[in-house]
Amino acid sequence: MARGSTPTNMEHRDTFTLDRRYRTAGAAAMVLLLFPLASNGAWSPANLLPADAPQEEIQSVRTITPLDRGLKALAGMQQKDGSWHADDGGHVASSSLAVLAFLGAGHGPRHGPYNLKLRRGISWLKKQIDENGHVGRPKPPSALHDRMLCALALSEAYGMTRYRLLKAAAHKLVADIVAAQEQNGGWAPHPDAGPDALVTAWAMMAIGSARTDDLLGELRVEAELALKRGAQFLDTLTDQETGRVGLSLPGTAAPRNPGAEERFPAALTEEVTAAAMAMRVLAGEGENSPALVRAATLLNRNLPRSDAPSTNQLYWYFGTIALFQVGGKSWDSWHAAMKSEIAASQITIGERSGMWKRRGPWSGPSGDATATALGTMCIAVCYRDTEVLAPGPVRQR
Repeated sequence: MARGSTPTNMEHRDTFTLDRRYRTAGAAAMVLLLFPLASNGAWSPANLLPADAPQEEIQSVRTITPLDRGLKALAGMQQKDGSWHADDGGHVASSSLAVLAFLGAGHGPRHGPYNLKLRRGISWLKKQIDENGHVGRPKPPSALHDRMLCALALSEAYGMTRYRLLKAAAHKLVADIVAAQEQNGGWAPHPDAGPDALVTAWAMMAIGSARTDDLLGELRVEAELALKRGAQFLDTLTDQETGRVGLSLPGTAAPRNPGAEERFPAALTEEVTAAAMAMRVLAGEGENSPALVRAATLLNRNLPRSDAPSTNQLYWYFGTIALFQVGGKSWDSWHAAMKSEIAASQITIGERSGMWKRRGPWSGPSGDATATALGTMCIAVCYRDTEVLAPGPVRQR
């Protein structure tokens, strides 16, 4: 639906009123840390290319891209109720990631070919929040991940629509996340466990997305402090010589589900370091800081490979958004590997065309929707030319 046209459904018109004041680096913390929202109503993957991109590259993108195939496949996986199914029961988490994938690729509830899909997905997420503010699976640690991803998706949707009921829902979720921060600055997967770096990264991401002038309200100062304390917690988990970040202590690796450790050894991947790296930038750390430089070097030693035991979509996602923000040769090396490997792991024929193969310790157990959403978010960066950070200016690649 083109911007400014009249919706055919009264509920959609009342629910999603597009605000013309799209968020920028000065007005908002981030849009998925990386992805800008389309601002002209007429969406095309070519819109995500630099203005001076070669004509042959623009023409190629206008025809068919892995991003196109991924979004089409993701749209086809949406359930009748607006959700995206997860094999492990994490329907809120997979639906949140799907919504984020569409938003990150430049689509919105009032523009682009997937606007109706987005409306239904966002509405479904909002309906999952009960009167006590609970959302998703009842038991930790899954419950906390569901809350954080849902908060991130609704915050991004609110930033685009300024719909007041989305604001209330997102504010409640973010307020609960801020309140759950431990004394040492981290976030724990459940009350009986200590804080860890990955849960802390998702919490910081949700809080960072809510940094608009009117979403946080009286929570703004507390949220900013929470981000700073979160970054300080990540510092305590960092090996100062190598830049590697441990999960709960320096040197500890990310967890694996039973049976996954042999297939995808935690020692061969750096998703914890990548996640911490991205959150440090979000919290305001300069891209030339020694910690970020060391972490970038570490990630470049383990570039994305789709046929290796180090295959890990969560690592690829956090590594992509972290190194994109740092830039330079570290990003160039990562980008070249990612552009090749993420496309190579996408299915291109048959009924599952456009989906990403379930590879790695994280997306495999959840299912096709999670794998495809993460793959789509990763590959969208290949068509991305503007870096959205906060605080700070928008820089051009």
